[in-house]
Amino acid sequence: MNANRLLVIDDDQEIADFVSSVGQMSGFEAQTACNGADFEKTYNAWIPTAIVLDLQMPGVNGIDIIRSLANKSSKSQIIVMSGVDLKIIESVRLLGLSYGLNIASVIQKPVRAADLQEIFSEIIGANDIIDFSEIQTAIDDKQFRLVFQPKVELTIKPNGSGRRKTAGFEALLRWHHPRRGILAPGKFIPLAEISSFMDDLTLLVITKAVNYLKQWRQEGLTTSISLNISSKNLGSDRFADHLVATCKDTGVPPGAVIIELTESAAMSDPIRAMDILTRLRLKGFRLSMPIGLTHTPTRCCVLP
Repeated sequence: MNANRLLVIDDDQEIADFVSSVGQMSGFEAQTACNGADFEKTYNAWIPTAIVLDLQMPGVNGIDIIRSLANKSSKSQIIVMSGVDLKIIESVRLLGLSYGLNIASVIQKPVRAADLQEIFSEIIGANDIIDFSEIQTAIDDKQFRLVFQPKVELTIKPNGSGRRKTAGFEALLRWHHPRRGILAPGKFIPLAEISSFMDDLTLLVITKAVNYLKQWRQEGLTTSISLNISSKNLGSDRFADHLVATCKDTGVPPGAVIIELTESAAMSDPIRAMDILTRLRLKGFRLSMPIGLTHTPTRCCVLP
């Protein structure tokens, strides 16, 4: 039996099936219950580790089920989901907490798959420790993928009107874990930074991002991509050498790549950081740097 078991309680079977499907994609084994009797039977036989609870059902409501779970001393992570006013949902959350239940989240209908995935991933991640071997397997099996967040340039005129345009994209790494679902960097980067995997992940991001740039340019889209660099990467020349070589091989101009450096990364070894980053600047790469290295009055700036 899967260690991550999700019980979806909703009288609308289509919604229950939808939430169940998202749960399965996120790494849960899932079952549904559409009334109080089904809930009692499934819960007692299966003991779910997580529950998605609708508040409005015929014959029984969410408050009744909250009380029942409290009487069972349930340890399940509970997600309260309903189409009622958010203030009412929040009141139910506080009630559940007062009963000693684990109310993991509240969410208002209509619900998006992405929001559910994020909640489910957090629940699984809180109970499931990632080890070094899993990261190695993920690299070997190509489970890491990039998503791109647009960077918007906003121009405001004196009369209050304005315009927006996409100034570029930030490359964000996501782990498509076969059991845990989609994991954000906070779930695996801290572990990677204390191992040899940080360099491997950075090289992977560089390769994927620059090749996306190449494809976009071939399709007529001229834009830039920002890459986040860890302090771990500044300890060796691998990331800089790989970045230069990848741009040369793909024909992507260095000016289309922005290296984003956090203040902690820059100050962990400032001399070493300046050594590597100055070489990249001389090659034509752009840098987004904190004030400690730019001596500007703003928090950070992009050097063209």
